[in-house]
Amino acid sequence: MKDKNIAILGLTYKPNTDVVEESASMKIAQALLQDGAQLSVYDPAAMNNARKVLGEGVKYARSVEECLKGMEFCILATPWDEFKNLKYEDFRKCMKKPVLLDCWRIFDRAELSQKLGYFAIGLAL
Repeated sequence: MKDKNIAILGLTYKPNTDVVEESASMKIAQALLQDGAQLSVYDPAAMNNARKVLGEGVKYARSVEECLKGMEFCILATPWDEFKNLKYEDFRKCMKKPVLLDCWRIFDRAELSQKLGYFAIGLAL
C-alpha cells in the first residue's frame, strides 16, 4: 500500500454518532497508514475524534468531494445517509482512478460496476 492514495468515507462505528472507538474503519485506516498509504478521510461528525487517534499524517477533508479528490481508491466504511446520495459521477469526477470498496453494500452494484471499479463486502466478483 506504500504511497497509494486512498480515501475513507466514514470513520465511526455506526452512522449518526461521533464515536470512533472500536470502529472498523479506524482500524482499517491505522493498518493502511502502517503500510505506507496516503490517506484522505471524511466523516460528517467525527473528524476531531479521528484526529486524536490518527494524528497529523492524514488529510482531513471537509467534504466528500475534497476527500475523493485525486484518490486512486475509496473505502466507504460507514453508511451515513450523506454517502447514500452519491452517484457514480461523484466518484468519476473527483478521483484519479475511480475504484470503490462498499463495505455496507449501499450502492446498486449493477449500476456502479458498469461505470467504475466497484467491489462490495459479501458479493462475489
